[in-house]
Amino acid sequence: GLTDAASGYRCSEITATQPFATPEGKGVIKASFPAVAANLYNAAPLPPQLHGKRVLPAFQMLEREGINIAVIGITAAIVPQQADAFNIGFRFTQGVEELPGLIDQVKNLGAELIVVQSELGLSQNIKIAQSFKGIDVMYSAHTHEVTLGALLVTKKEVIKTTPGEPLNHSQRRALRKGGVILVETNRDMYVGRLDLKMRRGRVADFDWQAIAVDESVVQDPAMLKLVAAMEEDFIAGEDGEVKRHTFLPGGFRNPGTQGLQLVDDLDTVVGFTDTLLLRHHVLEDTLNNFLADAILAVTDNVADVRGVPGWENGVDISMANGFRFGNAVLPGGEITLRDLYTWFPIAPAVNIADFSGQSIEGSLDAILGAVFDRNVFMQRGGWYVGLANMRQKVDLKNRPFSSSSGRVVETLIGGKLLDPGKRYVFASCYGHGNALDEVCRTGGGSNHKFFQLADGDDYSSEITLAEPVNSEGIITGPAVKQVAPDNYLHPVHALRRYLDTLADNTVTEAQFGIGRVVTVNSKAPGNLPQPESEQIGQPDNTPDTRFVQPPFGAGPDFFSGRIRGSH
Repeated sequence: GLTDAASGYRCSEITATQPFATPEGKGVIKASFPAVAANLYNAAPLPPQLHGKRVLPAFQMLEREGINIAVIGITAAIVPQQADAFNIGFRFTQGVEELPGLIDQVKNLGAELIVVQSELGLSQNIKIAQSFKGIDVMYSAHTHEVTLGALLVTKKEVIKTTPGEPLNHSQRRALRKGGVILVETNRDMYVGRLDLKMRRGRVADFDWQAIAVDESVVQDPAMLKLVAAMEEDFIAGEDGEVKRHTFLPGGFRNPGTQGLQLVDDLDTVVGFTDTLLLRHHVLEDTLNNFLADAILAVTDNVADVRGVPGWENGVDISMANGFRFGNAVLPGGEITLRDLYTWFPIAPAVNIADFSGQSIEGSLDAILGAVFDRNVFMQRGGWYVGLANMRQKVDLKNRPFSSSSGRVVETLIGGKLLDPGKRYVFASCYGHGNALDEVCRTGGGSNHKFFQLADGDDYSSEITLAEPVNSEGIITGPAVKQVAPDNYLHPVHALRRYLDTLADNTVTEAQFGIGRVVTVNSKAPGNLPQPESEQIGQPDNTPDTRFVQPPFGAGPDFFSGRIRGSH
């Protein structure tokens, strides 16, 4: 329902996109390949007779080289965390309850090889592979990890294989006894290839390659032509023109006058960097620090902010979600408008509200819990947030529970200890359709407002504060009301403005480098620093130290339900 007339979520193009025209009034084209999802169901506000029915088939039967293959799909169960408007008419499960029956069903249909492709993330997919008999291969996604060597998952252990080398005796034995081959590749940085050798209806051997997508890959002329055709309206290209495209979130109706206007060449150089800009860390990275600082600096310079009672000191903090996606910009490289939109896709609006210190720290502790929970099914994201005008000490190893005050040991805002009872002004991002007490995953805010541009085509035009267009009944049935103003400030607008203020428009490691989040041993007097590697890379929480997020969480092992020792 994201692009139908009722929801109002749609993309408008002035001319058809060649060579594949976008249907009039729609921003989504039906996939030309099979899609499977065992854990996605229809729900309200769809008609009651559809409730509980799957949106997509749970599996697909294939035949390759005379082998009957079943491919079972599990889609990302964290979609309800995204903007509420993305979930209209959908209900998600973890897929765990469905799997046993589906495995039996495809076996009865003659499946000799069972493949599960799951976007639950590496942690949960390992647990699923350990828990269900009959799965031969798991294609893992969501956490954007890279298994350079495939994992062999058995009920009791996870075995890392060595890239480019044949399986050793113990690995072959694990495979014969039903070990599951589990692989994952990192978004567009690698392409995976898995070759299986079958013997008497079972996997006898395999070869896995995580193939780097780099300059060694020869460009394909036909693909280059296709990409150029698709990009033509978004870059100056052959005709020297960039055509207007308008993104219309829920409730927005009029292209060119409402919503986010895409009018500039995506290859426009907007800045430079002397350091690697890459969202690929679990706690902190330079890019997220830059993103959070940009939103703070731009919003704090809006004159209207200090006119709001209680906001006389301006904006106190900002945050940036640490999603593990987006273009990488190498040291010495140019930052383009295209890069900015990969870091902040077109959906969010910049918003502002005030929160108690207790709400802010509680939210941050909950996010850390979602990243490092020892119960993998309680994990929901593989990254922490970027922080602006904040510094924190955290203990991931010794303090994952409320009886020891949670993982956050200390939070400083503006160099001063966070005051739980004080109200802090917080500017960041709003997902269209969400309740108006939320800013960047933190709920409980008051005085919610938006920022708007005087000219939606000009990122450098005057910014003023604006009240929500609607604040109640934002989603009613399939309909979504407009909440942000017509010319809402988008994070990319803020990033461009901020880059213009930096010396030589350059992001530097000196200004935005890591060090805002420090891991400490809270058992030691004085909360002494403890290397991140000792807290995240615990011997029992990851089969491969190259993984960004420890698949089995962090903290005391008994929080995973295991208690060891003699009695």
